[in-house]
Amino acid sequence: GLADAYAAAAREARAPLALVGLARAHARRELPRVELFDPDGVHPSPAGSYLAAATFYATLYDAAPGAGADTVRGHPAADDRTDSSRTVVLAARPPATARALRDIALRAVREWRASPACAARCARTSASAPTEWVTADDGARLHVRILGAGRDTVLVPLASHLADDLAPLARGRVLVAYDPRSRGRSEPVRDTARLGLTRDVADLEAVRRALGVSRPSVIGWSYFAGVAAAWADAHPDRVARLVLLAPIVPRAARPEAYPTPPDAPARPAHDTALARRFAKSDRSHVVL
Repeated sequence: GLADAYAAAAREARAPLALVGLARAHARRELPRVELFDPDGVHPSPAGSYLAAATFYATLYDAAPGAGADTVRGHPAADDRTDSSRTVVLAARPPATARALRDIALRAVREWRASPACAARCARTSASAPTEWVTADDGARLHVRILGAGRDTVLVPLASHLADDLAPLARGRVLVAYDPRSRGRSEPVRDTARLGLTRDVADLEAVRRALGVSRPSVIGWSYFAGVAAAWADAHPDRVARLVLLAPIVPRAARPEAYPTPPDAPARPAHDTALARRFAKSDRSHVVL
């Protein structure tokens, strides 16, 4: 049926499956007076959209969203134009109804995951690996997946993007993949003052410290290659190897720490000071 088709697509994409239809079936039985669709019978009503969002949240975090999501505010729109000068209530659920929809979403997700149908059809990805939560220095909670076993450990930020593709590295070693704050399955951080490069570097060190890994190899991609490089620069004795994939230029984030000589030709996208430091050690680094 339709659920099998969705499960097959999720398996192929190695992605979690959010069965909103299952949650809707629960809601129709338990809340028959709550309209889940607009009068056209096609587009979801505000309550239907709320249930769908709660189902996605429950799928990603195995939890129900907080009560603060009962009311949605934003800029009004008319004739395909948004009035950014005003902020209004776009949708509001009565607290009791919103709570019931959140509970239904979480229950539907958990029932599906515990069912024999899911055992036979659900994707088996790194998301099914043992997980932990690491608390950062400022209290942010980071979601960590741990694969494999061995003497050496590879530490990878951005698990939601990289864990499945890098899972083969867990053969003969431990692969620790975590989602940085406000990304993937880690808890959202709403205070923007608690986001940025400095926090991401500190979080990488917090994960290493919490798991008791003395000298991991670290793989960083794109922006998180810059994070990995900055972490290695701050903790040179704690890194075994450093692999930077399509890295940003570290001096773009910290120009005072990574000066460029006036007569220097175009440089590869990695920090020369960091390269010199590794050249003098018995460790190695790779930049791709």
